[in-house]
Amino acid sequence: MSVVSPEKDAVCDHETRTVKEDSQKEEGLSMVKSRFIDSGWRLTIPKAIRDHLGWGPGTPICVSWDGLHIIIRSPKSCPYCMDVVKMGSLGKVVLPPRVRVEANLYRGQIMTLGIEGDRVLVKSGDSQVRCKACGSEMDVKDELPNVHLCRRCREALQKAAVKAVTWR
Repeated sequence: MSVVSPEKDAVCDHETRTVKEDSQKEEGLSMVKSRFIDSGWRLTIPKAIRDHLGWGPGTPICVSWDGLHIIIRSPKSCPYCMDVVKMGSLGKVVLPPRVRVEANLYRGQIMTLGIEGDRVLVKSGDSQVRCKACGSEMDVKDELPNVHLCRRCREALQKAAVKAVTWR
């Protein structure tokens, strides 16, 4: 039941605000969230996503890799899944070893999470810093302003510099 103001069929501000807040909540669920993989190979599912899917601490969760995305869903919709884990406190999900290897994941990697139906799709984050030389995302550091290099390329560059100096 909407509240109508004395003006010509205008809806009350309170009712309008409630409708706007509801639409913002729905828009917020479709928004993509970024999280990182912590030192214990855990990924945190944001509260808005957990609430939307009805997941809480102790909820069994199926984690799989399809070649493009990590798919996190309820095992009810995935009866043959081998990688079922329980959601921890505050929405933490441990990524199974098989998924880590197949997806080539590493600790500290930024991941992008989004909802698609009754599942969460996870992919490598767009804001991830990559090595300027080889494109790797592992152990990348800012060596010079706007020049990011991974450990392997830093070591190769250092060896080449030492060789160039000692060549004379």
